[in-house]
Amino acid sequence: MPTVNIITPIYNSAKTLPAYFDSLKKQTYQDYQVLLIDDGSTDNSADLCQTYAKKDSRFKLTQRSHEGVSATKNYGIKIATAKYLSFIDSDDTVEPTFLETLVEKLEKNHADLSCCGYQEITNGKVTHSMHREKVKQNPYLEILKNYQGFLANKLYKRDIITSKNLTIKNDLSMCGDLLFNFQYLEHCKKIAYSDKNLYNYHINSAGLSRDYKKTWFDILTVYNILLKDLPNFSHPTQDYLKYNYLIAISEAKMRCQIMNLNFKNIQKEYHIENIKETYYHLQKSPYLTKKEKLRLFFFIKFNGLAKIIKFRRLK
Repeated sequence: MPTVNIITPIYNSAKTLPAYFDSLKKQTYQDYQVLLIDDGSTDNSADLCQTYAKKDSRFKLTQRSHEGVSATKNYGIKIATAKYLSFIDSDDTVEPTFLETLVEKLEKNHADLSCCGYQEITNGKVTHSMHREKVKQNPYLEILKNYQGFLANKLYKRDIITSKNLTIKNDLSMCGDLLFNFQYLEHCKKIAYSDKNLYNYHINSAGLSRDYKKTWFDILTVYNILLKDLPNFSHPTQDYLKYNYLIAISEAKMRCQIMNLNFKNIQKEYHIENIKETYYHLQKSPYLTKKEKLRLFFFIKFNGLAKIIKFRRLK
């Protein structure tokens, strides 16, 4: 039985699969099995996966009807047998020491979760790299401020996920990873971190166009769920959740302009309220930096100008 199961949903990924396979082949840690789960692809993704699986027995292909990325990841969790679980997207790549670092961090620190840094790559060039900020041993802030909410740059213990019946919400096309991570952290006694940027998040033209579908607004649903649990979080985490939520609302306004949607309808559908009160509270918060408060000022007060400010994506 392998130590690590890599769960990878596949959907029309024929163009990116060769680079993905190549990065896994170069891993310095080899005790893994890859669960390739084809989610009803209409291109030749399944054929490519099958060809690769014939060459390397550690790659196992399963084909299913199209249900979406969250349902596919949940199915991967269900059929996994390894001690640890990794989630690598089929359009991304990882550095050679990705698995080795995450496993070593987890085991040497007797941790329940290990994380590594990431970088964004556009047209073959690094356009953003994680630079870790110190957050005084607060795992929720580590996720929000540094390592981000996606699953891909982390290693999980399968027994925690299964024993606590943790799943990714199937009705979310985006940002379900963030909610899953917050739920997983509730059951962690210790987290281990690596500052090395070992996960490569590739941004291509298809990905950019996908960002402007209405499913992007799932991020508002996720933050609404997290904000209901505010009393359970420390004050720094509370304020940073509110900060991210206001940034998401401001970006939602931008996207409404691009998509010719009425923001008032979005505001009603996603129960957006108390924006001004939250904004003024955060401007007085001792937990936000001057840079974060300035960024919030531009997003809230000058929504049009905010378009030119680079902001991180949540996958």
